[in-house]
Amino acid sequence: MASGSVFNARKPMERLLHSRGIHKLLLTKKSTFLSSSRRDFASSSFVKSYNSSTTRTYGHCRHFSTLLDTQPTKSSATASKDSVSIDNTHGSDNDNKGTSPTKRRKLSEVPISDVLKAKHTLRWVEPVICQSATVKEAVEVCIEGSLSGMMVIDRAANIDSSRERGKVAGLLTSRDLLRIMSAGFKEGQSPDKIMNKTVLDFMTPINQVIYARPEETIGMCRTLMAKLGVKCLPVLSNGRVEGLITARDMSDFGLEAKDRGGKKTFLKHVSARVGLSSNTSMAEPPEYLQAHLALQQTPVFANVGVAEIPNPFKSHRNVGINRRDFGPDEVADDPDLSEDAYFVANVELPDENGKGKRNVLYAGVADGVGSWREFGVRVKSDNIIGSSTACIALFDGCRHQLHFSNLGDCGIIVLRHIDSSVAGALKHNRVTRREERQSDLRVAFVSQQQLRSFNHPYQLGWTGEDIDSEESTSFKNAADSCTTSIHIRRGDIILMATDGLFDNVDIDDIAKISLKWEQDNGFIKGGDIIERQKRWSKGESMTLQSVEQISDLTKRLCDLARENSLDSSIDSPFAILAKENDIMWSGGMPDDCTIIGFHVVGKSSKEDMFEVSELSDDNDS
Repeated sequence: MASGSVFNARKPMERLLHSRGIHKLLLTKKSTFLSSSRRDFASSSFVKSYNSSTTRTYGHCRHFSTLLDTQPTKSSATASKDSVSIDNTHGSDNDNKGTSPTKRRKLSEVPISDVLKAKHTLRWVEPVICQSATVKEAVEVCIEGSLSGMMVIDRAANIDSSRERGKVAGLLTSRDLLRIMSAGFKEGQSPDKIMNKTVLDFMTPINQVIYARPEETIGMCRTLMAKLGVKCLPVLSNGRVEGLITARDMSDFGLEAKDRGGKKTFLKHVSARVGLSSNTSMAEPPEYLQAHLALQQTPVFANVGVAEIPNPFKSHRNVGINRRDFGPDEVADDPDLSEDAYFVANVELPDENGKGKRNVLYAGVADGVGSWREFGVRVKSDNIIGSSTACIALFDGCRHQLHFSNLGDCGIIVLRHIDSSVAGALKHNRVTRREERQSDLRVAFVSQQQLRSFNHPYQLGWTGEDIDSEESTSFKNAADSCTTSIHIRRGDIILMATDGLFDNVDIDDIAKISLKWEQDNGFIKGGDIIERQKRWSKGESMTLQSVEQISDLTKRLCDLARENSLDSSIDSPFAILAKENDIMWSGGMPDDCTIIGFHVVGKSSKEDMFEVSELSDDNDS
């Protein structure tokens, strides 16, 4: 193809990119595009594919982006911190010429198989320990091998006796070892007793181990480790663990040996940073945190509200898949039809000294798995067959902690007002510019959900028959749940809900509804948390207002979930995820919905009612 005809092909391509919403790609890569020769561009696979077929053009747009990224320009010669040079030979012609052209690619795009090969080339340490080993032996293996984690193996089930390898039973990390010792010290156990415990009792079982694949990239593994809070990932290939990859391994891969050692490196990066002076001390907490830290000295309390609504197409007879299947009847609104369940309970537990009592709040939601209905299963008191997902939480106001275990696709989110003008370490809202935002109510936490596949959550249940533990099943036990603790603050809004909420309402929309609720009830004026701090400093907690109105927030969210579930024109979170899993779905997902809302306040409702009563008596006198 002549070079002139290539340039003419850019106009329809620009129109295509513009229609796909990625026309800025041409603008941002304009200099790169113009610097490449027209002949090189004409011979590219992109143009050949574009001329031969127009039906796959969108897929070629991705290739076009890659093409522009890899054009050799002066600007690209300046390597970024996240780039590495990788030799890339282009056929026998280049080999004959004795040249080895290279192209730059980002460190985040490097397969972890390359990282693992580099790690093993420098030093081979097999990261394994026998399941009968003691904690003391595990600590020694960690230190001697400089390991962050080890695969726990069963030596009795050899799969390769020549190398004395065994069947993998689980994963043990250095963090697990510290937890074992910490728990033992808290229980008053002797050091000998702690160190002689076997690792089998504390490892992560094999069915809960998160792993990576060799072809996955550094960027993907970093993201996965950050989201799950893990420090190492086993790399699984053809049923065998090839090794463990850590954050340090991925960072080291971007450095050559000469960059890690030698005089120049030490003088440039290390010498000026060695040693602290004898007058070094810890800094005071930042000013914007001091008010919050002062509040930590006093307990917080949670006002609770609940709302529930059944699947709109549910009746006492059956459940319709859609409106046509359900018929002309009014949509259901009787909570007794819901197959969700919940509980809220205040419990008094002994304090740490064993002399007094402290109040803790328990709450939980469960979502009965509706597909059992297809097998004619109905729950009876004398023969309970079925399954459900579950989320159980403990609110500890004295310690400002929320502890919870979640199994399946129920979940918890925490909404918090954050002054982002000073908390610069937090990620910025990428949707709305800082000066245009009406509030800094952020999603501070989202619990992890567990699914075998799309719309197939982990479940607690029973079929009426014993199930082989080795059998692949979605049935799990309590030990398989995601269990964690999060720090809570006064003013937080905590929402625990079944998937009827999360499948139909985007989390950002949940935050908007919650902000509107705060503003309507005067908890926040506009988006200004400074006024709220002033109100708190005067002792005005608005606890009674919170007690009366928290149920209104859960009802608003339930109503929005119902509205979206009946709207076939929207892209609900369920529909978006379905399409990402190659399932065509539009609109919402009709389902039962149960929401428990917690509004964290600085005074108990009983205390506030007593103060109001005293004030009323004074006025009467």
